[in-house]
Amino acid sequence: MQMDRKPLLGMNEAAHVVGVSHWTLRRWAKAGVVPAVRVGRKFLFRRAELEAWLRGGSAHGGQSPQDGGGHGRA
Repeated sequence: MQMDRKPLLGMNEAAHVVGVSHWTLRRWAKAGVVPAVRVGRKFLFRRAELEAWLRGGSAHGGQSPQDGGGHGRA
């Protein structure tokens, strides 16, 4: 196991993993499109859930990018 792969990521780290801006990721997290954990006013992201979501595994019931997740407003 690699020690540099943190299980919980902050907004900027998670945005880098997903390949979008932190503003887009924040909007998706608030809308429930991407799997996230809210701690106070911050969002944290579990690396494994993000990677599953990117593969189309849709953790937490959010839409994957292939499903059109995050495009337009709900």
